[in-house]
Amino acid sequence: MKDYIEERAVEIANYIIDTKATVRQAAKKFGISKSTVHKDCTDRLSQLNPGLACEVRQVLDV
Repeated sequence: MKDYIEERAVEIANYIIDTKATVRQAAKKFGISKSTVHKDCTDRLSQLNPGLACEVRQVLDV
C-alpha cells in the first residue's frame, strides 16, 4: 500500500473520532468519495492499526 494512502486512512480515522463525523462529512472534508472513506476506515485501517479501526467503527455505528 502506498504511504499516502496509509497516512490518509489514519488522518480520516482521527478526524472521524475527534469530530464524530459521518462518512459523508469526512468524504466532503477530504475531497474523496464516500466509498473511499469507507474502504480506508474498514479494510485498510484494520491492517494498519486495528485499535484505531475499532474506535472508528464505534463512532460510525452510532
